[in-house]
Amino acid sequence: MLSRTGNTFDSTDWLNGRPSERGMRGDRSPMKKNGTRNPLARSFQILRYLLRSSEDAIGVRHIATDLKMAPSSVHRLLAGLVDEGLVKQVDEAGHYSLGLEMVRLAHIAAHRLPLHKVALLHLRELVAVTNETALVGVYDPLRHEMMFVAVAESNQPLRYVNRMWEWMPIYAGASGLAIMAFLPERQRQEIIARTHLKPITDRTITEPYKLEHQLELIRERRYACSVGQRTPGAVAIGAPIFGPGGDVVGDAIITLPEQRFDPASEKYLARHVMICADRITRQMGGAKPRVSADSVEQVDS
Repeated sequence: MLSRTGNTFDSTDWLNGRPSERGMRGDRSPMKKNGTRNPLARSFQILRYLLRSSEDAIGVRHIATDLKMAPSSVHRLLAGLVDEGLVKQVDEAGHYSLGLEMVRLAHIAAHRLPLHKVALLHLRELVAVTNETALVGVYDPLRHEMMFVAVAESNQPLRYVNRMWEWMPIYAGASGLAIMAFLPERQRQEIIARTHLKPITDRTITEPYKLEHQLELIRERRYACSVGQRTPGAVAIGAPIFGPGGDVVGDAIITLPEQRFDPASEKYLARHVMICADRITRQMGGAKPRVSADSVEQVDS
């Protein structure tokens, strides 16, 4: 949205400063999103549903229908969440919304992420030299998606308001392509097969061979640049951030409106985005890899 104002490491565990036991076992099988009988998993489905909803309060039957659960099960799970303060009942008709405890925990968790703390300093430096909004995204290898976890806004009167803490595909836009280009070929093919490269805008690359060619160029340049692939009229330039094992775990990017973008400044902007990403990589103990189309070879950063 445009606004006018005045071992293998799992990146989610790497964010918290520890290796993933799941990654060290080599188990990358995601939890089933539907049909699980695990009450904890179903409670999280309800929390995610409430978080994503644009409504202030939602009824039990509405939740049950959308999540394909029995109303009695939803009511029982909501009761447990209410007891913990994660959800609150807002009226006698059985409508629910997020509780203050959920808000408190989310706030604490966000500000305890090492990447969040490290990134903000470098993002502010990036904004100082580019005068454009800068963000850090993190990649989840189980979901094969990314989300923005830190942002430093520019003082430009015209800029894009980016969605924070929301999962997004990585096959479109520089924010995703800067990550996808440095994934192993098997993971890239899995993403293409699962998403079918469904277009997000009319500029999204939807042909696998064209996407692979673009990813090859990104690996050679070590940065991605896109125009309108994820958001119409938006330009983004992104560079990868690497974890301790040399795996890509996220990226640093800047965004700006297309009408303010001068193609002649691309290399200048990209150089500073890459410097930002490299500094975050080093401070988090990461290692830059030597990358080919099919493999990643770790080298000293």
